[in-house]
Amino acid sequence: MTQAQASLTENEVTLLKAFANSEYHDGCHPVGDYQWFDNPFASRATCGGVMASLVKKGYAKEKYSGTSDHAAVITVAGWEALKAVDPAFCSRFDGKETRQ
Repeated sequence: MTQAQASLTENEVTLLKAFANSEYHDGCHPVGDYQWFDNPFASRATCGGVMASLVKKGYAKEKYSGTSDHAAVITVAGWEALKAVDPAFCSRFDGKETRQ
């Protein structure tokens, strides 16, 4: 098991995949592309806790709009950690344009 695999929980993997699967990327690579995403958990509290953990680890960032809406993004470090856990999932995004 790599350090990246050891440092991602199952919930963190779920949330990173939710970021990547956001329909708002318009076909672009998800790294560095702030977008809204669908909460994959049963509660907002769970999502918030997982998001806080990802931000603390440097795997994601949040952008607040001043309202209840906010967007999130996968960092390069977060993408590498996700790729270590699920390379097949990440390979779906190979060759896509980035909007960093």
